[in-house]
Amino acid sequence: MIGARRLAGRWGVRFGLLALLALVLAGCSFESDRLGGFRFDDAFRLQAGEELDGDRFWVGSRLEFEPGSRVRGDMTLIGDEVMVGGLVDGNLTVVASSFTLGDAASVTGDLTYCADRAVVEPGSQVMGALKEECAAGNRAMLDRLIGEGRDRWAPGFLTRLLGTFGRALFLSAIAALGMVLFPTGLRRMSGSVLRAPFASAGIGCLTLVAAVGISAVYALSLILVVPLLVLPLFLLAWLALGLALLVGWAAFALPVGGWLLRRAGLTPQPPMVQAAAGGLILGLAVMIWDLLWFTGWIGFLLSTIISAIGLGAVILTRLGTRPYPHSAPEDVPSPVA
Repeated sequence: MIGARRLAGRWGVRFGLLALLALVLAGCSFESDRLGGFRFDDAFRLQAGEELDGDRFWVGSRLEFEPGSRVRGDMTLIGDEVMVGGLVDGNLTVVASSFTLGDAASVTGDLTYCADRAVVEPGSQVMGALKEECAAGNRAMLDRLIGEGRDRWAPGFLTRLLGTFGRALFLSAIAALGMVLFPTGLRRMSGSVLRAPFASAGIGCLTLVAAVGISAVYALSLILVVPLLVLPLFLLAWLALGLALLVGWAAFALPVGGWLLRRAGLTPQPPMVQAAAGGLILGLAVMIWDLLWFTGWIGFLLSTIISAIGLGAVILTRLGTRPYPHSAPEDVPSPVA
């Protein structure tokens, strides 16, 4: 009885650490988006004397740029109330319910706006073209406006390449951490990936399809009061599914890393190093396709296959507590060279 409690406590601590890591990574991802120029704000004010560099794509309820403020770069603002009173050293695109360009404002490029209520005060200066795209009979230009602003902000190829390597390193770290937290369980899951890939893929696909289907039905039922009461449980279920996907990724990465290190003649290596190498290579193999717009579907397909197999291995081994197939030995077999 005491041994069972200790085992349950260890697994609880491990899953807690993994959940904390997932939340930290999500926070880092959100913060990196903000630093990259894309930002969500309920209310934002750039005060007089403050300056910002680089292109900006802003979404918020109330966005205000006081007289004496300055933004060096193109700026796209989408919000309920937008007030620009400072200097915009570039093009300005605004989509808002209410837009005011103050008398001390200056835009060195083009000003394009779509607003239900717009005030361009007489003292304001627009060096480029002034275009009201959502005037009567011309509201179909809204999507094009947002697209143009997003395209101006979109990072270049080198930035996207560095981002791909960064995300791959994150996945490598997750795989290595998983090997530290769940050494025995991950070995069993990896054994299921190697011995029963089709069964793992089938179970994983069915689980993902069921999760998406249930989520769609639940979203449609939110007009009722009762489903709102179980919303916390629903979110916890999705968090558990996300953690299972991360563990499954680490389980898939372990044999891949071991095979690659053997092919490179870098054996023997600790399991943590094998998992880290496999996570890095799998991350690059999946995300490198996103660098070009017409190959993104390949990365999505590969990530779906890997996620399904890993998730199926997690389920078939009952979170790594027993091997699958049940007659298989405890140790993970070496992949065929």
